[in-house]
Amino acid sequence: MTTDATARLYEEKERGYYAAARLELLRLLPSGGGLRLLELGAGDGATLRAAKEMGLASHTVGIDLAEPEGGAPGVDRFIHGNFEALDLDLPAGGFDAVLCADVLEHLVDPWRAVARLARYLRPGGLFLSSIPNIRNHRALRAIVLQGDFRYAPAGLLDRSHLRFFCRRNVRELFEGAGLVVERMEETMGAYGLRHKALDRLTFGRLHDFFVFQFLTRARKP
Repeated sequence: MTTDATARLYEEKERGYYAAARLELLRLLPSGGGLRLLELGAGDGATLRAAKEMGLASHTVGIDLAEPEGGAPGVDRFIHGNFEALDLDLPAGGFDAVLCADVLEHLVDPWRAVARLARYLRPGGLFLSSIPNIRNHRALRAIVLQGDFRYAPAGLLDRSHLRFFCRRNVRELFEGAGLVVERMEETMGAYGLRHKALDRLTFGRLHDFFVFQFLTRARKP
Protein backbone atom coordinates (compact mmCIF):
# COMPACT_ATOMS: atom_id res chain seq x y z
CA MET A 1 0.00 0.00 0.00
CA THR A 2 1.43 3.39 -0.98
CA THR A 3 1.74 6.32 1.35
CA ASP A 4 -0.94 8.21 -0.57
CA ALA A 5 -3.38 5.30 -0.36
CA THR A 6 -2.76 4.91 3.36
CA ALA A 7 -3.30 8.63 3.91
CA ARG A 8 -6.62 8.48 2.06
CA LEU A 9 -7.85 5.69 4.33
CA TYR A 10 -7.08 7.81 7.39
CA GLU A 11 -8.71 10.88 5.89
CA GLU A 12 -11.88 8.93 5.11
CA LYS A 13 -12.40 7.94 8.74
CA GLU A 14 -15.10 9.73 10.70
CA ARG A 15 -14.10 13.06 12.15
CA GLY A 16 -13.25 12.62 15.80
CA TYR A 17 -12.04 9.02 15.38
CA TYR A 18 -8.57 10.01 16.61
CA ALA A 19 -9.68 12.78 18.98
CA ALA A 20 -10.32 10.82 22.19
CA ALA A 21 -7.66 10.71 24.91
CA ARG A 22 -6.46 7.18 25.59
CA LEU A 23 -6.57 7.27 29.37
CA GLU A 24 -6.15 3.50 29.66
CA LEU A 25 -2.59 3.89 28.36
CA LEU A 26 -1.82 6.89 30.57
CA ARG A 27 -2.83 4.76 33.54
CA LEU A 28 0.19 2.55 32.81
CA LEU A 29 2.60 5.46 33.29
CA PRO A 30 4.42 5.95 36.60
CA SER A 31 3.16 8.67 38.91
CA GLY A 32 5.28 11.64 39.82
CA GLY A 33 5.07 13.73 36.66
CA GLY A 34 7.77 15.45 34.65
CA LEU A 35 7.75 12.81 31.91
CA ARG A 36 8.87 13.41 28.34
CA LEU A 37 6.37 11.63 26.08
CA LEU A 38 6.53 10.69 22.40
CA GLU A 39 3.33 9.48 20.74
CA LEU A 40 3.05 7.88 17.31
CA GLY A 41 -0.47 8.18 15.93
CA ALA A 42 -1.13 11.23 18.08
CA GLY A 43 -4.26 12.34 16.21
CA ASP A 44 -4.99 15.87 17.36
CA GLY A 45 -2.90 15.44 20.51
CA ALA A 46 -5.77 14.58 22.88
CA THR A 47 -3.81 11.93 24.81
CA LEU A 48 -0.72 14.11 25.15
CA ARG A 49 -2.82 17.04 26.33
CA ALA A 50 -4.50 14.80 28.89
CA ALA A 51 -1.08 13.67 30.14
CA LYS A 52 -0.14 17.29 30.81
CA GLU A 53 -3.48 18.12 32.40
CA MET A 54 -3.09 15.11 34.71
CA GLY A 55 0.37 16.29 35.74
CA LEU A 56 2.10 13.30 34.16
CA ALA A 57 4.05 14.99 31.37
CA SER A 58 6.25 18.07 31.13
CA HIS A 59 7.16 17.78 27.44
CA THR A 60 5.24 16.12 24.62
CA VAL A 61 5.94 15.29 20.98
CA GLY A 62 3.29 13.87 18.65
CA ILE A 63 3.65 12.24 15.24
CA ASP A 64 0.75 11.53 12.91
CA LEU A 65 0.18 10.78 9.25
CA ALA A 66 -2.87 13.07 9.11
CA GLU A 67 -2.48 16.73 9.96
CA PRO A 68 -5.10 17.82 12.55
CA GLU A 69 -7.52 20.39 11.15
CA GLY A 70 -7.27 22.65 14.17
CA GLY A 71 -3.63 21.89 14.90
CA ALA A 72 -2.51 20.20 18.09
CA PRO A 73 -2.83 22.81 20.86
CA GLY A 74 -0.98 21.99 24.05
CA VAL A 75 1.48 19.66 22.33
CA ASP A 76 5.04 21.00 22.47
CA ARG A 77 5.97 19.66 19.06
CA PHE A 78 3.85 18.04 16.36
CA ILE A 79 5.37 16.19 13.40
CA HIS A 80 3.15 15.56 10.39
CA GLY A 81 4.04 12.76 7.99
CA ASN A 82 4.49 9.05 7.42
CA PHE A 83 6.68 7.85 10.29
CA GLU A 84 8.05 4.97 8.24
CA ALA A 85 9.43 7.42 5.68
CA LEU A 86 10.34 10.35 7.94
CA ASP A 87 13.90 11.27 8.86
CA LEU A 88 13.35 12.43 12.44
CA ASP A 89 15.68 14.73 14.35
CA LEU A 90 14.60 13.46 17.77
CA PRO A 91 17.22 12.79 20.46
CA ALA A 92 18.20 9.17 21.08
CA GLY A 93 17.29 8.26 24.66
CA GLY A 94 15.42 11.54 25.00
CA PHE A 95 12.01 10.25 26.14
CA ASP A 96 10.64 8.55 29.23
CA ALA A 97 7.80 6.84 27.37
CA VAL A 98 6.56 6.10 23.86
CA LEU A 99 2.82 5.71 23.23
CA CYS A 100 1.25 3.81 20.33
CA ALA A 101 -2.52 3.58 20.68
CA ASP A 102 -3.99 1.39 17.93
CA VAL A 103 -1.40 2.47 15.39
CA LEU A 104 1.19 -0.30 14.97
CA GLU A 105 -1.25 -2.54 13.10
CA HIS A 106 -1.58 0.22 10.47
CA LEU A 107 2.12 0.20 9.60
CA VAL A 108 3.86 -1.67 6.78
CA ASP A 109 6.67 -2.80 9.11
CA PRO A 110 5.63 -2.47 12.77
CA TRP A 111 8.61 -4.58 13.88
CA ARG A 112 11.07 -2.07 12.46
CA ALA A 113 8.96 0.80 13.78
CA VAL A 114 9.04 -0.52 17.36
CA ALA A 115 12.80 -1.03 17.19
CA ARG A 116 13.23 2.49 15.84
CA LEU A 117 10.96 4.07 18.44
CA ALA A 118 12.77 2.19 21.20
CA ARG A 119 15.94 4.11 20.32
CA TYR A 120 14.25 7.31 21.49
CA LEU A 121 13.61 5.81 24.93
CA ARG A 122 16.02 6.34 27.79
CA PRO A 123 17.22 3.20 29.61
CA GLY A 124 14.33 2.16 31.81
CA GLY A 125 11.85 4.02 29.60
CA LEU A 126 8.42 2.58 28.81
CA PHE A 127 6.77 1.59 25.54
CA LEU A 128 2.98 1.62 25.94
CA SER A 129 0.70 0.27 23.24
CA SER A 130 -2.76 -0.99 22.44
CA ILE A 131 -3.13 -3.56 19.65
CA PRO A 132 -6.29 -5.35 18.46
CA ASN A 133 -6.55 -9.13 18.91
CA ILE A 134 -7.33 -10.88 15.62
CA ARG A 135 -8.10 -14.06 17.60
CA ASN A 136 -11.30 -12.45 18.89
CA HIS A 137 -14.36 -14.62 18.24
CA ARG A 138 -16.15 -11.90 16.30
CA ALA A 139 -13.45 -11.81 13.62
CA LEU A 140 -12.93 -15.59 13.60
CA ARG A 141 -16.64 -16.35 13.34
CA ALA A 142 -16.94 -14.41 10.09
CA ILE A 143 -13.72 -15.88 8.67
CA VAL A 144 -14.03 -19.53 9.80
CA LEU A 145 -17.79 -20.10 9.78
CA GLN A 146 -18.87 -17.72 7.04
CA GLY A 147 -15.76 -17.67 4.87
CA ASP A 148 -15.87 -13.88 4.90
CA PHE A 149 -12.73 -11.81 5.51
CA ARG A 150 -14.51 -8.52 4.99
CA TYR A 151 -12.90 -5.26 6.01
CA ALA A 152 -14.87 -2.57 7.82
CA PRO A 153 -14.53 1.18 8.43
CA ALA A 154 -13.34 0.48 11.99
CA GLY A 155 -12.85 -2.34 14.49
CA LEU A 156 -10.88 -5.58 14.37
CA LEU A 157 -10.96 -5.73 10.58
CA ASP A 158 -10.48 -2.03 9.96
CA ARG A 159 -9.64 -1.69 6.28
CA SER A 160 -6.55 0.37 7.09
CA HIS A 161 -5.06 -2.49 9.17
CA LEU A 162 -2.05 -3.95 7.42
CA ARG A 163 -0.85 -6.34 10.16
CA PHE A 164 -2.66 -8.63 12.58
CA PHE A 165 -1.64 -9.90 16.02
CA CYS A 166 -2.54 -12.45 18.69
CA ARG A 167 -1.21 -12.35 22.27
CA ARG A 168 1.97 -14.25 21.40
CA ASN A 169 2.71 -12.00 18.43
CA VAL A 170 2.28 -8.84 20.50
CA ARG A 171 4.84 -10.10 22.99
CA GLU A 172 7.24 -11.08 20.20
CA LEU A 173 6.86 -7.65 18.60
CA PHE A 174 8.38 -5.95 21.65
CA GLU A 175 10.82 -8.63 22.71
CA GLY A 176 12.19 -8.67 19.18
CA ALA A 177 13.11 -5.00 19.65
CA GLY A 178 15.01 -5.79 22.85
CA LEU A 179 12.26 -4.60 25.19
CA VAL A 180 11.07 -6.44 28.29
CA VAL A 181 7.30 -6.98 28.45
CA GLU A 182 6.26 -6.15 32.01
CA ARG A 183 2.51 -6.21 31.73
CA MET A 184 -0.25 -7.16 29.31
CA GLU A 185 -3.80 -6.10 30.08
CA GLU A 186 -6.94 -6.88 28.13
CA THR A 187 -9.86 -4.90 26.79
CA MET A 188 -12.77 -7.32 26.63
CA GLY A 189 -15.19 -5.35 24.46
CA ALA A 190 -18.66 -6.94 24.49
CA TYR A 191 -17.92 -9.46 27.24
CA GLY A 192 -21.37 -10.36 28.55
CA LEU A 193 -22.70 -12.99 30.95
CA ARG A 194 -22.78 -15.67 28.25
CA HIS A 195 -19.13 -15.08 27.38
CA LYS A 196 -18.09 -15.07 31.05
CA ALA A 197 -19.92 -18.35 31.66
CA LEU A 198 -18.29 -20.01 28.67
CA ASP A 199 -14.91 -18.68 29.78
CA ARG A 200 -15.38 -20.25 33.25
CA LEU A 201 -16.72 -23.54 31.90
CA THR A 202 -13.66 -23.97 29.70
CA PHE A 203 -11.29 -23.04 32.58
CA GLY A 204 -10.01 -20.03 30.64
CA ARG A 205 -8.89 -22.01 27.60
CA LEU A 206 -11.07 -19.82 25.37
CA HIS A 207 -10.26 -16.58 27.18
CA ASP A 208 -8.28 -14.99 24.35
CA PHE A 209 -11.22 -15.51 21.98
CA PHE A 210 -13.08 -12.85 23.98
CA VAL A 211 -10.22 -10.33 24.17
CA PHE A 212 -10.73 -7.35 21.90
CA GLN A 213 -7.42 -5.59 22.48
CA PHE A 214 -4.13 -5.98 24.33
CA LEU A 215 -2.67 -3.12 26.36
CA THR A 216 1.06 -3.69 26.75
CA ARG A 217 3.74 -2.06 28.88
CA ALA A 218 7.28 -2.91 27.86
CA ARG A 219 10.47 -1.47 29.33
CA LYS A 220 13.82 -0.67 27.74
CA PRO A 221 16.58 -2.39 29.73
